[in-house]
Amino acid sequence: GTATLIGDPPNIIIGSSFDEIGFVDFIINVLPCIFFFCVPATLILVLQIYKYYLSTEKMATLDVRTLKKTYQVYDEPRLLIAGTTTFFVILIFFLHPVHHKDT
Repeated sequence: GTATLIGDPPNIIIGSSFDEIGFVDFIINVLPCIFFFCVPATLILVLQIYKYYLSTEKMATLDVRTLKKTYQVYDEPRLLIAGTTTFFVILIFFLHPVHHKDT
């Protein structure tokens, strides 16, 4: 959300102030800064959280059947609809230079 015009209130203000800045233009200009700060922070955070699992000799194997039983999807059609809708909304944002429709 940080790298998009719709992710944070300051980004929304910037996007509504300048008509010549589009969704893709904003992402292209902000993405290097996001990678510069977020990738190292994420790596440090993941290493701190999972250092026990990374340091043990024998890591636990994932049992897919147990995971599916523990974390069941109760309404697959709704999950499919939500995922498809999210995919197309993001696709439409990225295709703005082609269709020029205001969203």
